[in-house]
Amino acid sequence: MGYGNLAKMAQQMQAEMARVQAEIAALSVEGTAGGGAVKAVVNGHGEVMSLTISPDVVDAADLDMLQDLITAAVNDGVHQIKQAVDEKTARVTGGLRLPGSDLAALIEPVARLIEALSRLPGVGPKTAQRLTYHLLRAPETEARALAKALVAVRDEVVYCESCFNISTGPLCPICADPSRDERRVCVVEEPLDVLALERTGAFRGRYHVLHGAISPMDGIGPDRLRMRELLDRAAERARAGEAYEEVVLATNPTLEGEATAMYLAERLAADVGLITRIARGIPVGGDLEYADEVTLVRAMQGRRAFEVDER
Repeated sequence: MGYGNLAKMAQQMQAEMARVQAEIAALSVEGTAGGGAVKAVVNGHGEVMSLTISPDVVDAADLDMLQDLITAAVNDGVHQIKQAVDEKTARVTGGLRLPGSDLAALIEPVARLIEALSRLPGVGPKTAQRLTYHLLRAPETEARALAKALVAVRDEVVYCESCFNISTGPLCPICADPSRDERRVCVVEEPLDVLALERTGAFRGRYHVLHGAISPMDGIGPDRLRMRELLDRAAERARAGEAYEEVVLATNPTLEGEATAMYLAERLAADVGLITRIARGIPVGGDLEYADEVTLVRAMQGRRAFEVDER
């Protein structure tokens, strides 16, 4: 089946779903409890429209029972509505659901792709739908190229044996470059941080990627990160008389990043020549009046002498 036919089928199913949704909106059911002593009317959106309580069950001395009956009646109504919605949508979709919605559904291949895309960070159901329909309308070669690239990332990309940056071989291009200064190492949290620093061209040493930061709240301790490899390598170089001249701690300026930097600084102090922390302060083009207090404090603490060109 071609992409054009898939798109046409999806559009037809969406039109049918619109009709079903209108029917669902007009639904109302009555949930009961206590043999009809408490009745709750629930509409197609799962909202309680009315609540009727028989005077016979109103006992000020036993409010717990009344609360239980009300809860049971409402739950019964909601359950009936859910069953009715499932039955109506199943006639159109075969029971297949679109992530993030109880009503919207599509043919299975489209829905599977939307569901897979919606699992990606920063991609919600709406964005996933737009991406899916873009691929349906795009040339077949574009969709197959994307699929091939996704498979290649999983099959061909590994971690560098030295710095744990992403690589396609035992060593990443940076570690394999003899022109890099191996006496200096910059510690970052993620591979994307290496990419960001490399774009600046300001650092010509090696890197070490931790793959995260210490976060007790999330259950992430030093043992979950690539810290032991860095500490062992620094100790080995120190014993061999080739200690690192400088270790730059370039973790993010967050609570987790600061905790990680402090943890490493304490344990590297005896084995390296100099431990530095990346500077923090006012960004280029920023205004002081919009900066938070912590940023201003860091900027003042990190101030340096103004360099004047004496020509």
